[in-house]
Amino acid sequence: MTFGERLKIIYTIYGDSQITLAKKLGHARGDRISRYVKNKHYPEVTFLLELKKIYPTVNLHYLLTGEGPYKIPEDWKVED
Repeated sequence: MTFGERLKIIYTIYGDSQITLAKKLGHARGDRISRYVKNKHYPEVTFLLELKKIYPTVNLHYLLTGEGPYKIPEDWKVED
């Protein structure tokens, strides 16, 4: 599975479309998201950070690699 396929799964699970995700990210159209879904471009770190603000429980490791759960389990704790 590609990054684009995983991204589409993520925004669909959270009840969004390319357009609604784009609007949440402050973009008028879904062109940027479409390029990622079609694997024409790989996202920059800033996109991933913006995405994490919108979907705070998304597992970025899953999104980038396909490994692990798509959502961070509630029992995972971040150590200081």
